[in-house]
Amino acid sequence: MCCTCLGISDSTVDRWEPTNATVESYCTPTSLIFDGTQEILWGGYQNGHVASLVCPTLDRYCSLQAHSSPVTCMADSSNGILTAGENSLRLFTRGGFPISSCLLSESPSYCIMMLPNSTKVVLSAGNTVSLLDIQTWQFLAKVSLEAPITAMCKGRNSVFCGNSCGWLTQLDTRIMRFDHVIELHSGAVCSLDTNSSLDLVSSCGYLTTTGHQTDRYIKIFDVRSKQHLQPLVFTPGAIKCAFEPLFPSSIIITGRDGIFKLCDAIGGGLNQTLFQVETNGEMLTSMAISSSGEAIAFSDTSGFIHLWSSSPTMRVNPFSEPLQFCKPISPANDEPLSQSYPPLDQPLLSDWGSTMSFPVNGPVFQLEPVLASTINKMDGFGYIKIGELSHLQHKALNAANPSLARKFKTTSLQPKRTRPPKMYRPVVSSRIRMSAIDKYDFDYSICNQTNFAGLDNNTPNSYTNSFLQVLYFIPQLRANLLNHLCHREFCLACELGFLFHMLDNAPSPGTCHSSRNFSRSLRQLPQATRLGLFDPLKPQPGTNSTSRKIDLPTLMENFCRFTLEQLNHELTTTEEAQPSIIDKLFGTSLVTHIRCLSCGSSSACPTRFFVIDLNMGRTTDPTKLKFTSLLPSSLCRTIQTKAWCDRCSQFQVLEQKKEVKGLPNILCVGVHMEANDELWRTILSNSGRGDSHGTFHTQDCSWLPRRLKIVLGSEISVTEYTGSDSGEDIYNLSAVICHVTDQVPSASRLGNLVAHVAVSQEYQKLHGYSQVEASQWFLFNDMAVAHCWPQQVVEFNTIWKHPCVVFYSSSLLHTKLPPESIVCPISEATFNSMRQSVLSSPRPISRPLVNVIPKPAQLVAIDAEFVALSTEKVALQVDGTRVVVSPTHLTPARISCVMGEGPFAGQPFLDDFVSTKDTIIDYLTKFSGIDPGDLDSSISMKNLTTLKAVYLKLRYLVDIGCRFIGHGLTKDFRILNIHVPKKQIIDTVELFHLRLHRNLSLKFLAAILLHVDVQTENHCSIEDAQTALALYNHYQQLSESGKLEHVLEEIYAYGKQSNWQYNLKETTGDPVSNP
Repeated sequence: MCCTCLGISDSTVDRWEPTNATVESYCTPTSLIFDGTQEILWGGYQNGHVASLVCPTLDRYCSLQAHSSPVTCMADSSNGILTAGENSLRLFTRGGFPISSCLLSESPSYCIMMLPNSTKVVLSAGNTVSLLDIQTWQFLAKVSLEAPITAMCKGRNSVFCGNSCGWLTQLDTRIMRFDHVIELHSGAVCSLDTNSSLDLVSSCGYLTTTGHQTDRYIKIFDVRSKQHLQPLVFTPGAIKCAFEPLFPSSIIITGRDGIFKLCDAIGGGLNQTLFQVETNGEMLTSMAISSSGEAIAFSDTSGFIHLWSSSPTMRVNPFSEPLQFCKPISPANDEPLSQSYPPLDQPLLSDWGSTMSFPVNGPVFQLEPVLASTINKMDGFGYIKIGELSHLQHKALNAANPSLARKFKTTSLQPKRTRPPKMYRPVVSSRIRMSAIDKYDFDYSICNQTNFAGLDNNTPNSYTNSFLQVLYFIPQLRANLLNHLCHREFCLACELGFLFHMLDNAPSPGTCHSSRNFSRSLRQLPQATRLGLFDPLKPQPGTNSTSRKIDLPTLMENFCRFTLEQLNHELTTTEEAQPSIIDKLFGTSLVTHIRCLSCGSSSACPTRFFVIDLNMGRTTDPTKLKFTSLLPSSLCRTIQTKAWCDRCSQFQVLEQKKEVKGLPNILCVGVHMEANDELWRTILSNSGRGDSHGTFHTQDCSWLPRRLKIVLGSEISVTEYTGSDSGEDIYNLSAVICHVTDQVPSASRLGNLVAHVAVSQEYQKLHGYSQVEASQWFLFNDMAVAHCWPQQVVEFNTIWKHPCVVFYSSSLLHTKLPPESIVCPISEATFNSMRQSVLSSPRPISRPLVNVIPKPAQLVAIDAEFVALSTEKVALQVDGTRVVVSPTHLTPARISCVMGEGPFAGQPFLDDFVSTKDTIIDYLTKFSGIDPGDLDSSISMKNLTTLKAVYLKLRYLVDIGCRFIGHGLTKDFRILNIHVPKKQIIDTVELFHLRLHRNLSLKFLAAILLHVDVQTENHCSIEDAQTALALYNHYQQLSESGKLEHVLEEIYAYGKQSNWQYNLKETTGDPVSNP
């Protein structure tokens, strides 16, 4: 660090001029503050260094290494200077001697503010504001805001906090409570200052829509009247603002480029004067103004500190204490050392004899009795496990030895967070997709190396993915749903059959499908809406309401119960009165005996149910909390309730007793317990051996048995079966749905649901496994699929993993109920019937060709248009980066198909507008050509039909092997939620594309190759499909002539030169070669 002195210039009060002193550092200053008692300027640097400079010469007074990370903030106290780093606070004397320090862990960024005449400091970390006593380093109070705090300033008995959302919050430091919230800027607040005499608050901040651009308006807020004053305009954009101490109504505003001005805050910016700090093109990083109002200090990114003054006799404080300097060292004696030797006839002081020295051992360590009782010995060493001290033991240790107790406080009373393994953590779909070049071309094999397909969690109600995967791996149910097809528009059985068809056709490892059509049908069922079977705290697409608050395990149990009952209702044939496949698989027969305790009258009512709720009751006996003990009491429950008795003709206490008459082939048990963690720990600890992370390995003695033997009789007997397969009807554990929670602050507080599924040999052969085992366990975590061991299935954790729903399958299931053969229900007759399935409309404008049906393997040009049910939600962080919180949810609006070859080549044979009952947020008319009212069956003049009818038509074309031509078909088919093999897709985006270059639009390719101007006003799906077909024909001509590569290079060269625009009217000549 070096200083350059040039002399002090004369100036008046309203005229600021630079002084003769500047100081340069090898590191960028991050914080500046004038000392409140001495003529010192403190500077904090990016490398954690802190230095004090004497004013006005800026000579170095002291320097020290305060932190290993950048100094984020500094505060002046009566004892010294308080500095804040990324994870610590340190207090130093003004001479640089360390006094005390405190380690913090809340957030990597801190703002500190000392309260006047006190040892208390207000500390902000993230969205938390704390009151800390720097003498004892104890937190006195903590309060939280909704957004991270970016700036603070002191007021009268209060502290004002500005957050990343542009809001100003007043915190009363006497009671630590937020009083008022005021909106200031659209982006983060970067600087705040107060004027206590006038009760004014000034602020400057950023703009949300422009990233790092600063707001040109400086907001002035009157605290007493709670009103905004006229804002001040600072065209370069302000990063710092501060009131001048000598003139309360004057304010100093500073920009990044070194321009600052002095103006009147109350008069709307009158009497303003502009000044320029010589930064040589660098950006300012911080600013500080002295308490006397006579000095201002600036720092820039090049390491310079600039000092400006408004008085020739500049003073930092009106009354400052004198600086204390070290005493000068007296000059050394110039006498040579050879003349200072002692006489050789006398012994030297360092000449110690052997009898005068003896070994000295260290003092014996006295172990406290509290620690001695918990010590463990091994190989002559003693150790104490972290977390073994109880609260009472720690209290006793604190009374005996406070310094030793402080070492155990952070380990025993504040245990380290235990995170679930990576395979269990939720996969953030939006972040993964936005990291790819094209969000629909992401390689899902990164999180799925198996041959089974995952399910996308970036759709509404994606919490259902785990249960849908369990249903898919039931062969009897899968075969029945693949054969099912009905006329209902919203049928869960049909949608599950369509989804299972996609899961069957997983082409390669890393496949991911979506259940968006199933979720769409679920939203249209009024029973599901009443039960609140939607994502908690998340608005549904097409609606403005949010679901009620509910935890995921309870939501999953309710969804399992509703889905099985709804599927049973949809699959039950009323003509033959045959039980559905759901009843055959999950149906439990029981008789409910009802008896009046007053008159003794009784009645019996036979019922069937599909999901068993595990009833734990109020017992705390560990022997009665075993799964084999809780299941019989849950099947045969006896309750008393007050209801109407016909014989007594009044309300009486009735006893209801359930008696099981028949067991299901698949036992579905909801095991979610709304109990506290201690009771859950008691259940698991008495069932297996636990480790230090709260995981209980239930391999030898399992709370959740892998095999069960259930015997019906006067009393139900449930035991764990450990024998070999002997032909008995044994229930084997087939699937477990678990609730996983992550304790890190960035994770969702709701957690996520995963499914352990035992995959049979049939599915392993279906998905191309060469080595087939009797049963392999796989973990399904939305898009992530991984192989897991049987031990991991029954291992639970009191911290992050809890069972939610378990499934036991009968060992004789395939014998009693073999799967039926699969016959595709979608045929040419289905295609013709769906073409006639047109919703009522006053007068259809046009109808497609009805007498033409593509033949197998024939070319078909296709294009689809979409509308938005919800807009993209983007969060702007403090650093200006955009994070996609929720992507745009699109739904099909129009699908058009054109014959690709034959006598009707180029003519449309399918042009359907899709009706929707969801609220459309944006019709995207400029890109889709859909106008408001086109999708409303009551007023539309278009050829309206249902999405299910469109799906069946496209599904028939896919099944007969038609090859589809289009532009950007990957996105279209994903939103349509239909699987098309890659060999049947001909995408013109990929045909006319050079590797490692951008994709070309359909409009640009049509203009430069076909000399056709398309999409002039709005998009038309028929026109786009015909254009894609023409491009494919042109591609074949270029390939046959051998000019394809040369033409592509010419197209990209011309596109870069013309900014990817081609105007047919203005362009003369052909920029590319024609075959």
